Amino acid sequence: MTPETAFKRFETTVNADPDQLTEARLRRDAFVDALKSEDVVERARAIGSLARKTQKAPLNDVDILMVYDASERPSWGSDDINGTSAEALEETATRIKALLGPEGSKVHLLNPSGRNDLTVRLVHRKRHSVKCFLDQAGKEDAFTVDVVPAIRHPYAGLWIPERNVDDEDAGTWICSNPEYLIQTVRDRQGQWDSWIPSVRALKFWNDESKAGMTSLYIEVLALSALPINEFRPRALQRFFQSAEWEVSANLSDPAGLCGAIQPDLDVDHARKCLSEAAELARKAVTAEADDRADDAVCAWRAIFGKEFPEPPSGCNGTVAAIVTAGTAATTVAARPRRMKDSPQG
Repeated sequence: MTPETAFKRFETTVNADPDQLTEARLRRDAFVDALKSEDVVERARAIGSLARKTQKAPLNDVDILMVYDASERPSWGSDDINGTSAEALEETATRIKALLGPEGSKVHLLNPSGRNDLTVRLVHRKRHSVKCFLDQAGKEDAFTVDVVPAIRHPYAGLWIPERNVDDEDAGTWICSNPEYLIQTVRDRQGQWDSWIPSVRALKFWNDESKAGMTSLYIEVLALSALPINEFRPRALQRFFQSAEWEVSANLSDPAGLCGAIQPDLDVDHARKCLSEAAELARKAVTAEADDRADDAVCAWRAIFGKEFPEPPSGCNGTVAAIVTAGTAATTVAARPRRMKDSPQG
């Protein structure tokens, strides 16, 4: 088994289940169609990892951008601290309940067959968005749709509300451009058709290793640290090597508008995880160059975990068996991940 064959098989684990993907797209389209029907809405579209096609399994949420007509809401925007950002979130929640709640005017029209329940059972205002729960309360991995209200910025991008976590009726507006990242990722994939599959694998590694970076952080880090037009194992090895030095709490929105993506990141811990992965990836690439394909596959398995395929002969359960003689096993200490609500999705 070659490493590339193993990575191809690994994609079936990392990629979202086709049925989940179909359901997510149905719910995405239903929300977009319902929101676009509102007179005050200039545009509605999917954003987030589903729009960028960088989503990994399990797929249980969708992000939607809801752009209001700025002429209809002239008081919104700027660095307002007088409550209009909270007002935007509240109005969005109210409109969603009226459109897609149990008594909604659109839910039955959008879902005449009843095969997939599109009813919004609960809405919750978050920092930048309105989270909509479509499944029964308490259901494991309940499906949600996050709707981000916005208005066009007069010069570039969008104004997106940012609710004050200490005062639900106060907040401000931040400038963002999630559509920029969608196009950037599309361009990378056009240059190298393994870019998106590699990013999905890196998101899986981040979860498996408990490195503590958000999914969006990994994706933006990959824009600078994951080379294109490379042999995939070599590209991933170079990512781990470069990312160890590039990771920073100041890693910013690629559009250059909304600042740091994860300012509370435990940088030292993330670098430790990346360093350990980089060393194993180096050994994997070396083993493949030495025609020890099985050893290379096992080294990648040591990085990505037991879901990564192993060769028919197995990996003997130790890192020492898959690298040069005398190399000690390396493990990554588990640590709870820190999460941050982001307007990019």
